[in-house]
Amino acid sequence: MAPVRDSQRLETIPAGASAQGALFPFLLSGIIALAFFALKHGSVFNLSDEGYLWYGAQRTFAGEVPLRDFRSYDPGRYYWAALCFKFLGPGLVSLRVSEAFFQWLGLFLGLLAARRAASSRLELAVLGVVLALWMEPDYKYFDCAIPCAAVYAGLKLLEKADGWSSWAAGTVAGLAVFLGRNHGLYLLAAFTLLGFCLSLRDGFSGKKLGFCGFGLLCGTLPLAGMILGYPGFWEGFWSKSTLPILRSGKTNLALPLPWPWTHFHLGLESMDGADTALGLFTLGVPLALLYWAFQSFRRMGKDGFDPLLASSALTGLPYLHYYFSRADYEHLGVAIGPFWIAAFSQWGCRPRARLLAAVLALATTLATAGVKSDFFFYWNAKAHWPFPVELGRDVIRVPAWEAVMVKLAESVKARLPAEETFLAYPHFPGLYAACGLKSPTWEIYDLFPESREEQEQVIQEIQKARVHWAFIDNEAIDGRDDLRFQNTNPIFCAYLLSHFKRVNVPFLPPDCYLFFREAGAPAQARP
Repeated sequence: MAPVRDSQRLETIPAGASAQGALFPFLLSGIIALAFFALKHGSVFNLSDEGYLWYGAQRTFAGEVPLRDFRSYDPGRYYWAALCFKFLGPGLVSLRVSEAFFQWLGLFLGLLAARRAASSRLELAVLGVVLALWMEPDYKYFDCAIPCAAVYAGLKLLEKADGWSSWAAGTVAGLAVFLGRNHGLYLLAAFTLLGFCLSLRDGFSGKKLGFCGFGLLCGTLPLAGMILGYPGFWEGFWSKSTLPILRSGKTNLALPLPWPWTHFHLGLESMDGADTALGLFTLGVPLALLYWAFQSFRRMGKDGFDPLLASSALTGLPYLHYYFSRADYEHLGVAIGPFWIAAFSQWGCRPRARLLAAVLALATTLATAGVKSDFFFYWNAKAHWPFPVELGRDVIRVPAWEAVMVKLAESVKARLPAEETFLAYPHFPGLYAACGLKSPTWEIYDLFPESREEQEQVIQEIQKARVHWAFIDNEAIDGRDDLRFQNTNPIFCAYLLSHFKRVNVPFLPPDCYLFFREAGAPAQARP
């Protein structure tokens, strides 16, 4: 179906980059981000992933350097959060405020691009809600906003194709590296494809390539500044963080791809509708993006070429790796934003057809991403998570087991001498953040099997920090017994069993344990 033309619009939304044309997407994205924040800012605390980000933001705010002083994502998101902490304090809600602002930015740029195809503001509002729902949970906002922003940068590159737009595209890719090196690689691939598109239309231009390269250099200046200005940062960035990924040949714990046909042989009584839908997305999204990319190359320089479709499809294709490296809804949410913008550009010309497409897109999103991310439960947290815990100045409603963990951690903190801390290993960095304590180890979130040298390093770190209390999570991640702590860290586990004593605490979650070490009194126990 052909994209909507200006003459077919039901309501004037200027296609230019004027302030007037940008105002509605700006306000709309702000309203959506504010509504999502207001709905759930005081509910649910993920001790693992969200705790990982919150702890890193706290330590960055305290003057430590991400990747050098503690394991972390790439530094950009921590400095963004630390900037917000400067005004609101280093609390969990403050972190969510910083995430909401980044969501606002990503939605704004995504909708700024999509308005070229909009025939009404109602359609644009529906797309905004769809994109926002797929961005859940909060700590994924940084990752989900970047591809939406890249669609807009790619669109400007195709529309103007001048030195300025080439420089801007390179700068976006460079800044993406500062927020996540994987994003830098995806955007480098995406803008290379877009550049190839331009070369088919306008011929190769060394000048534009030079501007793009200069933009890439400008965008990576913050990261380069950290490498040059912080001794030890390069070791954390490259030796401790990047090299292990390259050597392992994988970027995440893999999950089997849920192809649609894998569910049907199990019988209707065992089929999960949302999981079946995820399988349909697994098949449909790549096929749609490949088709749209092919159409874009075929129509380049001819009538019917749609710059928005081309930018969305060619940006979305490299991001599929993010999902295929770990096939779940959270990772699909990062990769699917460009797909929805591309689909929006193809909803047709007739008002009724576009309205029907918008309703179907919203219904599909609510029934899949909305359900799997527990979005519907946020507004009813009092009923589902009736346990409020105080995290600094914030009161957050959490499930019972998390309330027990946080209260126990606070109780242990009250017993600690000044300048001492406990160990929360390997999956609960949120306990450090909740108690405002520093981790005794560089490694704060360990999912993969560790070498002998790495385990011995952790042991040396906790000995140096004089750790006497340890929270140990022995959960089988993804249901895999080989990913239990006792199997990924057998040497470290043996050390704990020989030097610490297990404390019997009621109401602890299964496979979670508290250990205590008395000086001169090693104990033998097995979790």
